[in-house]
Amino acid sequence: MGNINTNKPEKVYMRIRQQEKFIETVAKVADEEGINENLINEVKERFGNFEDLGLEETLKKMSQYGWLDRNLEIVEKRFAYVVKSVIDADESQLVNLENAFYELGQEVETDYEGKPIRYVYDAIRDMLLDGGKTEEINQIINEEYDEIVWSRVRPTTKKYWDEMGIDFAKYYLKLRSRFIQGMLEKTDIKFEKLDDTVCQLVRR
Repeated sequence: MGNINTNKPEKVYMRIRQQEKFIETVAKVADEEGINENLINEVKERFGNFEDLGLEETLKKMSQYGWLDRNLEIVEKRFAYVVKSVIDADESQLVNLENAFYELGQEVETDYEGKPIRYVYDAIRDMLLDGGKTEEINQIINEEYDEIVWSRVRPTTKKYWDEMGIDFAKYYLKLRSRFIQGMLEKTDIKFEKLDDTVCQLVRR
């Protein structure tokens, strides 16, 4: 059924901000578990920060050549780096990271009552920095009122994890799934991975 969800600048901005929350969550786990209390400053020194000027001013910056590409790369590398730092120090911390991401997902309110499941799909999609400024990495395979199945056709985020030598599927996709499950905890919708690239949302 084709590619969906246009990557409007406003959506990209909100996804970047959400990814910054992911980074802060990982850094908090590192601090609380005594792994690295200075991780948030360490990642800033290494890669810099997303230049968040607020929605209106950031949207103006996005129109400047190279600005968005540069900032997307910063936040992608920041996320991969903090996860790698925690996992390299103690791989058993993956459980704590998963729990933290689940709790973060619980904070998101999705009002979908009386709406097709596509509404929930879009709500999830708008929280995750998958793809860059224009490309869409998901392709709908099947869409019904109570079920939607999609395939990831462009795993653009993966290259940053590969560059740092951290398993994309084992860590990124697992944390991503836990965040989504947290979002859906109070709903009658279930998120499932059918294989490495295909996922579905279905009403139970």
